[in-house]
Amino acid sequence: MKKIICALLFLSTLAPLSAIVDEKMYIDTNELDMSKGRFKIHVGHNHWIETKSIMHDQSGLYTLESNILKWDESGYVKEWKCPYCYNWWPVKTPCQNKDCPSTYP
Repeated sequence: MKKIICALLFLSTLAPLSAIVDEKMYIDTNELDMSKGRFKIHVGHNHWIETKSIMHDQSGLYTLESNILKWDESGYVKEWKCPYCYNWWPVKTPCQNKDCPSTYP
């Protein structure tokens, strides 16, 4: 019993209880890009977030919220996909491909 209590106390110092309970985020297969060995999920306006893994159950494909890459506590890492060269860039960063005709920010 003492080992269990010690383990729970140790876990409580690592992360709050809400971080231990992980939320599923279901993914529409039409909004998923698996090119270049990464899982990108379209969230609108050519903004994409990346996840480390994708799972499935009876309801469909999903990722766990803890697997989505984040900048910090303020939000997810968002990138945009150049429609000409298909490279990924941070939001508000223009395409860095010198051979690309893109003018998108």
